[in-house]
Amino acid sequence: MQNHHHVIIVTQNPNQVVNRDSEIVSVMKFQNGQIQIDKQGGQEEPNIRIAICDIMEGGRQAFEKRYKRISLEV
Repeated sequence: MQNHHHVIIVTQNPNQVVNRDSEIVSVMKFQNGQIQIDKQGGQEEPNIRIAICDIMEGGRQAFEKRYKRISLEV
């Protein structure tokens, strides 16, 4: 029997999203006095990667560095 775990993390730090290799990312926006989902999907989707890089400290460079590091690990 296989155990399934779900962990929901709410953060304003997109570095946590990348470092934890999140499967589903929800990019939020504040509009008309409410918080709404702006974009949602996995890090493999270009629009999600762009949103993360726009918010993330270090931007695209930090995102690429993270993925180069994990792709070299065996």
